[in-house]
Amino acid sequence: MMPFSGGVEANANATLLFSFVAAVIYAFALDMPPKWTRTAAKTLAVALLAVLAAMQGGPLLLVAALALSAAGDAFLSRDGEKAFLGGLASFLAGHIAYVALFSQAGGGLGLLSAES
Repeated sequence: MMPFSGGVEANANATLLFSFVAAVIYAFALDMPPKWTRTAAKTLAVALLAVLAAMQGGPLLLVAALALSAAGDAFLSRDGEKAFLGGLASFLAGHIAYVALFSQAGGGLGLLSAES
């Protein structure tokens, strides 16, 4: 049973499946030294989710947040201070996009001060 109609041949289901496969490949590559193949697996797992969100007409902020998270994964899969700072900046921008998305979808920032 696939989450989107059309079976495994449907673009959305295939994209989700490839994202899962990339995540599993990366899980087995965790102990490997940084290499481009490991970077590709780490990055593709989330980048394909951004593609899937775009294909399904998801909110632009969701697509951007996922794409920025994928870029952060790419940076952090490499060694060095520049890679670390690039990853940090990418994840910061991604989290800002998530906050904006959840703020829009959840009723705005007024929820933070709402009483339960």
